[in-house]
Amino acid sequence: MVHIGYCIGWNWWHQGGMSEDLMMLIAFFWMRWVLTALRVVTIPEIPIQGW
Repeated sequence: MVHIGYCIGWNWWHQGGMSEDLMMLIAFFWMRWVLTALRVVTIPEIPIQGW
């Protein structure tokens, strides 16, 4: 199981950098360890998470 967590400051929100980085990490793990599932968890206390 792989856990990826991150927290970025307001100044870096909605710039696409974290989304791009996460896509590359997910692709790497998917190919490297042949993952069969992906679970995404958000924090409800944070109103804008881009989902």
